Amino acid sequence: MLFRVLGRVGVGTGTTEHEVRGPVARGLLTLLVLEEGRPVTPARLISSLWDDPPEAARRNVASHVAELRRQLTACLPEAADRLVTVSGPNGTAYRLAAGPDELDAASLRDLIEHGTAALSAGAAGDAVEPLERAVALWGGPIGRDCAASTELRERFGAFDDLYATARERLVEARLALGGNTELVPEIHAILARDPMRESAWGLLVRALRGRGEAAGTFAAHTRPIP
Repeated sequence: MLFRVLGRVGVGTGTTEHEVRGPVARGLLTLLVLEEGRPVTPARLISSLWDDPPEAARRNVASHVAELRRQLTACLPEAADRLVTVSGPNGTAYRLAAGPDELDAASLRDLIEHGTAALSAGAAGDAVEPLERAVALWGGPIGRDCAASTELRERFGAFDDLYATARERLVEARLALGGNTELVPEIHAILARDPMRESAWGLLVRALRGRGEAAGTFAAHTRPIP
């Protein structure tokens, strides 16, 4: 089972994907996935989903959670049990009972860390597989069609950078394994998303040098700042 928030918001297995619908339900699932099993209080839920909460927000929290649970049940019956209500001395809270490998956002981070560690150890061949898996997890920017406060949306932005990092590290691993010509279009694609990524420009220089394009290498070194 995999809870997804990278582009698609929902849950699936290896063969099926189901989307959660409605901005509040999608925002709630996204928040719970990002919290990675940590309990979320009603007050935290409200402040994460709205900058200016509607008047009925606090009394409707349980209804929003019930709606998300209903949708998860319709998607995958076993997924509903993962949305847990926690009762304690400080009141009720909600958490998603799922390991990091069942959360696409956490998996993206962990796979990049594994790939980066392999690269740092000089094992480029071992870096390729986790980095390929990280790139494949990406379904688009996080937070699409979600209710989210400004604070929560600031957290979303970090995942765009993580995705770019995964792509860069994968290129770096393939360069270390002897690739060059076939990697140039991918590097250009990374730079098209963010022309200010110095690390990607460095990879472009390496790839062009590797295929013997002296003029292209010079142009990459002396590019104008966008």
